[in-house]
Amino acid sequence: MATSTAITKINYLSKDFLTLRDEMLQRLPVLTNGKWSNLNESDPGIAMLEVFMSMVDNILFYQDQMAQEVYLPTARQRNNVIKLVRLLGY
Repeated sequence: MATSTAITKINYLSKDFLTLRDEMLQRLPVLTNGKWSNLNESDPGIAMLEVFMSMVDNILFYQDQMAQEVYLPTARQRNNVIKLVRLLGY
């Protein structure tokens, strides 16, 4: 039996913890077909969701830091600046 699910777009530019958490709380009833209706902070599932969103927030922070290191104006680490300047033939 094939069921069709609506694909919703995720805003990947909303990268702070509260925005990620709010998006997941809005999607939770849809993803669980309404079976998960207790969205209180005391619910163990919500606590696990908040821990997961905290980890996602940390990963996105480090991903942004790594992305900044590949451009000369935003690179902060000396080793990366040297590598970028060598690529330019300096």
